[in-house]
Amino acid sequence: MGRAGFAPLTPEEGLALFDAAVRGADPAPVAARLAPSLVTGARSRTTARSTRSTGPAAHPATGPSAPSGPATTPAPRLADATPDGRAGLLLAEVRALAAEVLGHTEADEAIGPDDRLADRGLDSLAAVELRNRLATATQSTLPPTLLFDFPTPRAVATHLAERYVPRTTQPTAAPAPASDTGAAAGDAFPDSLGTLFRTACAQGRTMDGMALLTVAARPRPVFDSAEAPGEVPAAVPLATGGTGPRLLCFPALSALAGPEEYVRLGLRLRGLRPVAALPHPGFARSQPLPATLDAFVTAQAAAVRAAAEGEPFALLGRSAGGWAAQAVAQRLAAEDAAPVAVVLLDTYPAGRADGEEALSAMTAGMLRRAARFASSDPGRLTAMAGHFALYSGWRPARPAAPTLFLRARDPLPGTPPAPAWPLPHTEVTVPGDHFTLLEAHADTTALAVQHWLTGLPRR
Repeated sequence: MGRAGFAPLTPEEGLALFDAAVRGADPAPVAARLAPSLVTGARSRTTARSTRSTGPAAHPATGPSAPSGPATTPAPRLADATPDGRAGLLLAEVRALAAEVLGHTEADEAIGPDDRLADRGLDSLAAVELRNRLATATQSTLPPTLLFDFPTPRAVATHLAERYVPRTTQPTAAPAPASDTGAAAGDAFPDSLGTLFRTACAQGRTMDGMALLTVAARPRPVFDSAEAPGEVPAAVPLATGGTGPRLLCFPALSALAGPEEYVRLGLRLRGLRPVAALPHPGFARSQPLPATLDAFVTAQAAAVRAAAEGEPFALLGRSAGGWAAQAVAQRLAAEDAAPVAVVLLDTYPAGRADGEEALSAMTAGMLRRAARFASSDPGRLTAMAGHFALYSGWRPARPAAPTLFLRARDPLPGTPPAPAWPLPHTEVTVPGDHFTLLEAHADTTALAVQHWLTGLPRR
């Protein structure tokens, strides 16, 4: 809030302003204490950091707007640096930007090169902000899961150094024909794909948009059940400590979902039980998609076994991630390795009619977030479609373990509440909607999960 120029209000001040707003005649009042000096201070810290890392500016500062000009951005220094020097510059930039995003004033010392950013308070919104700043600094397109695939500043900097390609200032050549290498068509099509999908959804033709993505996903490389165990990335740890069974979380199948959606849940459960998230195959760059639902379940069952390390565990999934949790739980139960519990967070049953309703709600939410934060990665769009296609007509066959269904109290606009889960379960309603139950209301969601898991009979 301080970086945006707002100072906090006391409860008494907030209530007094509320009373004044209710009595007043203004139709849309804003109650806030504006503090431009906070923004000035943040800019001063940014300018000081840029000056220290850049040295003398290439062009002299001539006015108040100079700190945001080209001389303070790292891109020119990165382009001129040697590969070894570039790695050092990137590490310093990642540490400094992470410190700013997390609200530290001493950027050089606040974040260590090997500190886990999640442990320092990096939640999903902060990860988006930091990813966007790094994308601007390097003039690169970075994946939404960057800060969770590479959890420390050193890991992020190493990855950026490996993929960074300096941009030249040479005149732009005419585009090569698509028949030369195929690169021109391959680069242009994904942007068009994302635009076509968003346009279809904006016109209320969500299912047509998803059909387009489903067709676009078909040429992607795939793996079958025999190859599955080697195709899944490692679990992303989100919380440690505690004595209860570890909680292994499956992300939703949205293009903007991933391990980061469980950061706040993990922070609230820290010290109570270990929590980790299991990324779905095919969403990261260059990963193949599962060819069948059996291949997906085989892969994720192997990932669960590895993450559980022989200890008791529960599976959790939000939205369509609940389908994954249930399907994997059924497979593990058949292999005498059942979880102690399954937790479903506002999961709509899959299937033809219900699946269309659920798909519409999830897609609308994904589009809102894409508009707020960044354009969806075309690879993640086709991965979303490919995963949804796996569950066409799928039904959970039998209870694999005691099941908790957490229903979001607030329906999304124009969307009916999630239908009842078809298998035996305990149902609890929690504050929030389909998305905010893991965002603004993550604390109450985490406490509901913890309370129910703690009350289960020991096995």
